[in-house]
Amino acid sequence: MMRKGADMPGRCIHCNEIAEPGKPRRILYLNIWLQVAMLLLFLVFNVLALIPILIVSLIFRKTAKVRIPVCGKHRRKRLWMTVTTVTLLAASIGLGVMAARDSAYQDSIFLIAAAIFVVAFVLAIIRGQLLRAKKIDKEIVILGGAKPPFLDSLAEYPGH
Repeated sequence: MMRKGADMPGRCIHCNEIAEPGKPRRILYLNIWLQVAMLLLFLVFNVLALIPILIVSLIFRKTAKVRIPVCGKHRRKRLWMTVTTVTLLAASIGLGVMAARDSAYQDSIFLIAAAIFVVAFVLAIIRGQLLRAKKIDKEIVILGGAKPPFLDSLAEYPGH
């Protein structure tokens, strides 16, 4: 938990080693029930729901700029995860194009392409964010995703 505009301590959110704060990143928050409602709306109305979903998410989202400190070791791990995800995405697109051509193995190639795409998508969701917003209001930002070595070094919040 931190105040909007405050800086995080200069230690890596993963291992608690000394780290540079990095560039400000915009963190977005949208209430989970609103997300569930938008997903249901999409499942029921498909493409017709995209414009209303976009409008609702733009109106109700909360944002904050946060500098997230990450050490060199974890920055390199994140870079390799990004390269891996983009490579898998490119491979799935390439295989999808190949499956679109007339081929005896068209169905098999398409299934492999779809599986690779799902893996890339899951990697992007799970490993793509350094921290995720649990709540953002006018003054306070509550973030999740920092690891125990970093969290254990912080002062306890007086509200607990």
